[in-house]
Amino acid sequence: MRTSSRLAHVWRPWGSPTRLGQLRGKRLLALSRGQESLPARWLERLLRDKGLPPSAEHFLSVDYEGQPSRVLLPVFFGQALACIVTERSLRTMSELNPQIEAQMERIAVSEPLMDFVMCLAPSVDPSLAPRFAELGLGLSDNPWGRQMLLSLQLDGIAPFRPEAIEPARRLVEP
Repeated sequence: MRTSSRLAHVWRPWGSPTRLGQLRGKRLLALSRGQESLPARWLERLLRDKGLPPSAEHFLSVDYEGQPSRVLLPVFFGQALACIVTERSLRTMSELNPQIEAQMERIAVSEPLMDFVMCLAPSVDPSLAPRFAELGLGLSDNPWGRQMLLSLQLDGIAPFRPEAIEPARRLVEP
C-alpha cells in the first residue's frame, strides 16, 4: 500500500520574486525531516533543471522544519520569503486561516510523490496480507481511521503500483 502527495514551492507575493532564480541569497523554509528527504531532493532537482546552483549556494539558508505552521507562518508574516510544503499542509493551514492561501502563490508544484510505503515482513503469515490490505485501504471509511490518517498527515492509502514510485526514484538519480 502507498500514499502520495504533491510538494509546492510557495512564496508571499507582495513585491516578492516570481521565479526560483530570483530567490538567490534568500532564506528558504522546507517542511521536511532533513536534507535526505523528498522535499530536499525535489528542491535540488528543481534547481538543477532550471540551471541554478545547488541550494547551499543558491539560498542564504534552507531551514528544515517538521511542522507546517513553522514553515508557512514565517512566510505569511514576512520573516522568510519562500517555503516548500505539501499541498495538503497548505490546504489544512488555509482552512484554519483563509488569508494564508489568498496571500501565497506557487512558484512550482511537484508531480505526486510517494511518501510512504507499507510492507509486511517476510515472517508474517502470507494469509494475513489480504486482511492488512483491507484494513489499510479502509482507513478513510471510518472516523478512527480518518483521525489516524490525519495524525500521520496522509490523505489516504492506495494499493501499491510499481510505476507510482518512479517520480520519487527520479529524484534520487544522479
